[in-house]
Amino acid sequence: MVKVSEITNIQLLKQIQKYNKILEQLHKERDKRRARGEPGAELFTPQELAQMRAKSSAPKPKPQSHSLGHSKEQKSDDDFSAPELSASDVQLEIDVEEIERLRDEEQKAKEDTGDDTEEVRVTQLLQLSKDQIAELKKAKK
Repeated sequence: MVKVSEITNIQLLKQIQKYNKILEQLHKERDKRRARGEPGAELFTPQELAQMRAKSSAPKPKPQSHSLGHSKEQKSDDDFSAPELSASDVQLEIDVEEIERLRDEEQKAKEDTGDDTEEVRVTQLLQLSKDQIAELKKAKK
């Protein structure tokens, strides 16, 4: 079994990059679904929902604008956006036991398949031998 603490720096970096790509794809898909109007409660984890509720219930300071009109660049505080997550908020765990179990199953499957093909070959050889014996018997007569 491989422990995360025992993998090399290069392997660690590759795992981090791999899971960052997956996480980015998942966030993009969630944003697409949210844009289509799907319910937010189903798209966010309870922790993310709690963070969003805490942000929305916090008192909002009134913006002090020196200009008379509102510019188009100003965003409304009511706009919904996904919470910013840090690395500590999202922790990916590598299930080494699961990986080892899958490798073992694959190895067993290969071994089982190898035995079956060997049996088929032996059967084919026996059939050929029987055929050859039958031909030899005919040739002797």
